[in-house]
Amino acid sequence: MMRILFDGWWWTSGPPSSRDLQRELVHAWHRSFPNDRIAVAIRGSAREPELPVGVERVSTHLRPHALSNTFELRRIARRWRADAVIADSFTPARSGAVTFVHDAMFLDHPDWYSWQQRLNLRAVLPSARLAAVVATGTASEAARIERHAWELAPVTALGTAPRTALTAVPPERPGVTTGLEGFALAVGRWGARSDHDRLAAAARQSARISARTPLIIAVSSEERRLRALRRLESEAPARIVAGLRGAELSWLYRHAAVALALERDENYGLAALEATWFDTPLVATDLPAHRETAGGWARMVPVDAPPSLIAAVIDDAWNAPGDESARTRIIERSSWPHVVRALRTALPHA
Repeated sequence: MMRILFDGWWWTSGPPSSRDLQRELVHAWHRSFPNDRIAVAIRGSAREPELPVGVERVSTHLRPHALSNTFELRRIARRWRADAVIADSFTPARSGAVTFVHDAMFLDHPDWYSWQQRLNLRAVLPSARLAAVVATGTASEAARIERHAWELAPVTALGTAPRTALTAVPPERPGVTTGLEGFALAVGRWGARSDHDRLAAAARQSARISARTPLIIAVSSEERRLRALRRLESEAPARIVAGLRGAELSWLYRHAAVALALERDENYGLAALEATWFDTPLVATDLPAHRETAGGWARMVPVDAPPSLIAAVIDDAWNAPGDESARTRIIERSSWPHVVRALRTALPHA
């Protein structure tokens, strides 16, 4: 039995990627290692969190996240007598922690981030020097982190998995699909990484995408960004949907004629992985993360491909799945139990 303290700063609110990761790790660890004692450090101001039965809540009070993790999480770990600390982004000083670093994309593409985001992110890699182990999701992102911070090598690639909020629920048809004869699906965030203008241009040039078979773009419900994205509905046969529940997004993946993962860069390639998991025909940009999470299943296009080429590949992939043997290999290694087993193996005291 081990006593494991998880960083739960984003457990109840914050970036979906961080919140989902923290919850997936804790739930998968609890299921995979039921004899371990687990605590999650959650902001004291947060509403009552939904934790697995038997998992404890401990409260943090310092702000921001970097300050709380660096000093407060270490004190909590000592008081709680933790055998291991699993931190997110910022490392508790002198704790022997395993720190999960999401990515170093901000160093390759600083123009994609606000100055406030860059200021916060610039503390992540220096903080990681305090970690006993630095981990990330994919081998391609581990290589990027090592390229920017060689002193952190080797960075451990834990693997990644589709969200259980999609895979473990019965699918439910969303209203946006009423009356459609088919659709293409793009899932992800709004912004420079996703290059929605080029996506809209490809949709206009596609012979398959039309008013009856539109491009559905599923994004989070951030209001300011959503307003900026809605203009695409007047420029292409596209429908923008926001804030879908897991059951609805699961239905879209299962019934899409083709999924599109056309980001200009990626750390996990989550949308590509989820499309592969759901057996959805896939067109993806030829990125290291996409090759890792969907290689062999996806039809790849160059990152700088013109809309005409993307449109032609979309038309070719419409209702035409990829290599099933490649998909099987990807699915076998893409599970949360696999991720937490790799994480437990990486613990300094394992």
